[in-house]
Amino acid sequence: MNTARRILSSLILLAALWTASSPAQTVSLRNDAVKDAAVTANEQKISDLLNYGLGAVKQKDVRRALSYFEQALILSRKSGNAMFEAHALVSISSVYINIGDRKQALKYLQQSLVPIRAIGERLVEASTLTGIGTQYRGMNEQAKALDFYRQALAIQHQMGDTEGETFTLNHIGLSLNEMGEREQALVYYGQALALARKLNQPYSVASALHNIGAIYDDLGEHRRAADYFQEAAQIFHSIHNASSEATALNSLGVVYYSLSDNSEALKFYQQALRLHRTVLDWRGEAMTLTNISYVYYRIGDNQHYVQMLREAAAIYDRIGDHDKARQAHADIEQFSSKSPVSKKKHE
Repeated sequence: MNTARRILSSLILLAALWTASSPAQTVSLRNDAVKDAAVTANEQKISDLLNYGLGAVKQKDVRRALSYFEQALILSRKSGNAMFEAHALVSISSVYINIGDRKQALKYLQQSLVPIRAIGERLVEASTLTGIGTQYRGMNEQAKALDFYRQALAIQHQMGDTEGETFTLNHIGLSLNEMGEREQALVYYGQALALARKLNQPYSVASALHNIGAIYDDLGEHRRAADYFQEAAQIFHSIHNASSEATALNSLGVVYYSLSDNSEALKFYQQALRLHRTVLDWRGEAMTLTNISYVYYRIGDNQHYVQMLREAAAIYDRIGDHDKARQAHADIEQFSSKSPVSKKKHE
C-alpha cells in the first residue's frame, strides 16, 4: 500500500472509533497524504481546501470546515481523483461524527465506499465498513452494525490484517453488549484481547480491556471494572493515545462516582477533561464537563456546578447539539429556581 493509501486507511479507522477522533491527530495525517498527492494545480487547490477545512476544525468552526471540505469534494469529483474524493468524504463524515450527527456521517461514509473501491485497496474498504457499522451501532441499529462488522472481518481475515481483526472483534462485542448479549460480547472481547496480546498490539489490548470493564460496570461490579479501566488507561497513556486515554479516565470517574468516592471521581474527570481539550474532542469535553457538574452538585459546590454546565452548554451550542445544550440550560434553570435537578446516568 502506498503512503497516501496507508494514510487514508488510518483516517477511516479514526472515523470508525467509538469516541470522536482527534482533530489534532487527523490534521497531521491528512497533511502528509495531501503532500503526497498534490501534483497538479487542480490537486493543489483541493489540497488547500482540505487544509483550510482542517484549520476550521481546530477552531471548532463546523460550518466553515464543512464548506471547505464540500468544495474539495466537488473539485475532486470533477477531476476524477478518487483518492482526494475519498479524503474529502471521510473529512466530512469525521466532522459529523464529532458533532454527533450519525445520519450525515453514515451518508458520507457510505458514499466514500465508491472511490475507495475504485482505489482497489481492500483493507481501506474494510476500515470503511467498520466505520459504517459503528454509525449504525450509535443509532442503535445493532443488526445492521453486526452485518457491516462481519463484512469487514471477512475481508480482514482474508487479507491477513490481524490488527484490523482485533479492532473489529472489539466492535462486534460492543454491538452484542448493546443487544444485552453480555456473555457473547465477553467472548468476542476475549478473542480480541488474546489476539492483540499475541501480536503485541497495545491499542487493541487496551480497547478490549476497557470494553470488558464496561460490562462489569454495567453488572454493578464497579471495583472489578475499575481494574480493567485503570490498566486500559495506562496502556493508552504509554502509546500516547490521548483521546482513548481520556475515555478510559472518564470511565474511571463514572466508576468512582457510582462508589460515592467524589474526590476520586473528580480527579479522573479532571484528567480526562485536560486530554479532551488537548485533542480538540469537543463532544468529549462537553460530556466530561457535565459529569464533573454532577460531582459538584453532590458535594454542594453550587458555583462550580453551574459553571461546568454553562461551559458544557456553550460547547454543545457551538457544535450544533442543541438538545444537549437545552438540557444543560434546563438543569441550571431548575437549580436556580430551587427545583430538584434531574440526575441522569453519567455519559
